[in-house]
Amino acid sequence: MRFKKTLACLMAGAMIGGGAGALVPGWNSFEVFADDSENEVQYAILEILHYESDGVGETKVDFPYALNSWESLWVKLYGLGDYNLTNAYIVYDITSKEAPGWEGEGDNKYIVLKSYSGYDGLLVNGKTGEKNYTGTITAIPSLDQWGGFGFNIQAGHGDVTVNSIKLYIPLPDYHKVGGDGFFHYLDTNYWEQGSVTASQVLGDTAPEDVESITFTGDIAFKIDYTSGGENKSVENETSYTLTDMDLVGSSFFFGAGPADNTDHKVLWTVTTHTFGEVSYSWADDNSKCTATVTCTKAGCTGKVTETVDTTSAEKTPPTCTDKGTTTYTATFTNSKFTTQSKDVDDINATDHAYGEPEYVWSDDNSTCTATVKCTNDASHVITETVTSTSNETAKATCTTKGSVTYSASFEDAHFTAQSKDVDINPLGVLNTETGNYEHKWRVENGVKGACEICQQEYCDHEGMETEVRDAKTASCTEKGYTGDIYCKNCGSKIGTGSEIALVDHTWSEWTVTTAPQIGVKGVETRTCSVCKTEENNDIDAVAYESDDVENGVVTWSEEDGEDLVLTFHRSTDDENAIDYYVGVKIDGEEAEAEGVKGSVKITISKDDLASLENGEHDLTIEFTDGKLELKLNVVRRQAADTADAFPAGVIIMLMTGAVCAAVLGLRKRRPANRL
Repeated sequence: MRFKKTLACLMAGAMIGGGAGALVPGWNSFEVFADDSENEVQYAILEILHYESDGVGETKVDFPYALNSWESLWVKLYGLGDYNLTNAYIVYDITSKEAPGWEGEGDNKYIVLKSYSGYDGLLVNGKTGEKNYTGTITAIPSLDQWGGFGFNIQAGHGDVTVNSIKLYIPLPDYHKVGGDGFFHYLDTNYWEQGSVTASQVLGDTAPEDVESITFTGDIAFKIDYTSGGENKSVENETSYTLTDMDLVGSSFFFGAGPADNTDHKVLWTVTTHTFGEVSYSWADDNSKCTATVTCTKAGCTGKVTETVDTTSAEKTPPTCTDKGTTTYTATFTNSKFTTQSKDVDDINATDHAYGEPEYVWSDDNSTCTATVKCTNDASHVITETVTSTSNETAKATCTTKGSVTYSASFEDAHFTAQSKDVDINPLGVLNTETGNYEHKWRVENGVKGACEICQQEYCDHEGMETEVRDAKTASCTEKGYTGDIYCKNCGSKIGTGSEIALVDHTWSEWTVTTAPQIGVKGVETRTCSVCKTEENNDIDAVAYESDDVENGVVTWSEEDGEDLVLTFHRSTDDENAIDYYVGVKIDGEEAEAEGVKGSVKITISKDDLASLENGEHDLTIEFTDGKLELKLNVVRRQAADTADAFPAGVIIMLMTGAVCAAVLGLRKRRPANRL
């Protein structure tokens, strides 16, 4: 025989919001093996011991739990502190089964519920079929830390199933949450302070809904709390109401004294505001909206406000004459407030954007009609028709045209006065061969006389002075005309001019409009002083050449022990190349380098180069007209001991070769490279 022990915490609902579902109003039930919670207060431990008849097996005690013949289940209740469990009770639910094939006399099965402290709860004897037994064990005594209470369930002949064992502990009224308060014990033996968060005090109540919190205790207490971010305290109070506490992210600390070896409790009541209707106010420019709700209780000044930035969207676009509409929306985070929207006609009308007017003359030029349309809305049209006036500016003759100027003046400011010159055909007779108008000479007896139309005396142009009319000088944009020849005596056209070809532009000097860069062409421009026509020409890109660069790579050897000197020649203006030099960068960092005239001669100190790691580096030579992106190959001195690496004979040969090379002054010159 041996015992298997399983422990389960039975919690008496000191967690926020209560524990398991209540079977009796005001009471909470907790089953064996209920989940623990850090927010619960342990009242008791229920210990279940399984006594097995054959002494083997490790069956976990869980419900429903089957007991075979002659097996027992001991249930013990231990106190955890000096808590009064007088009103607690235990409910059991057991099912017995008939023992098949039992032929013995007398009691063939039994169930015993017996307290080892003297309580006889249930005794079942006799041959019975399957039957269910439920009952309640009351009168559980107060339990100190070491006290205990228990009872035994034992199966006789046949099987017994323990369906459930439930412990019921009544919750005191002061333990309720949701307006009536919350309990906290004050250990006056040690002057310990208990704490509770503001969120535990409020439960589901929102902080802004709180008007006040009233604390009451069965002993004088002190409360430490915060208000406006400052620490505050009240002492030696048995009842105190707070109205200025911080309710977000803060805690209340309680303490009591003097020590009287008794635990005490502090209760609190949360009084909430009674809010009225919400009012909303908008900023003058509607960029913000403020929601406000105030408490309607007499004398209460509590209120909740929230100001938010609004969003805006165009609801109706403006027209030429009407304003557009903007919808402003305010969205609040506080659940007391609802999303607000507001339509405002605050988008100014675009006004008309009239284009260029059009003017149309009637066929006889007696009227002129002006029309202009709005480019925003083609249906917006202004039209005005006026009667013109006429003025003969040149009288027609038999051989020359006359001229009439028609004028139209408008009242609408969108229109300007218009004029139109109209030619009057010559009064003479058209010569279809020459296209000229001629006098209509009288002919009498084969002799020509005065013109029948203008009475001009007959003229055969012989010996008469002439004049040139309608001549035009040629330009670089328009051809010219030599002019027609007229007889000054009779005004007849006696000669036709010819066309004059375009002349060349009158160019200015070439001016650089886009300076050339390294690898990038520039542009130069010249302009005709007559017609302002421009002409562009490419300028070759700038290039820098150096004999010290090979395929874009510059090599410096520490073994040489010399500074690195680079000379660059500019493709143009080389004598002033130094004026274009800016500086040097190695691996993106500014490097100490001296540039001197002589094309551009750049010197980088050997000491600076010796600080670089062996291998390849980025080398940038900067000019005002671009950059040269090169590679710098640094060859550091090798520290290997050649005496250990080579035989003596080889060393002598190598040294001899070096001496010969020095004597002969062997030197290799790198070819020039264009960069």
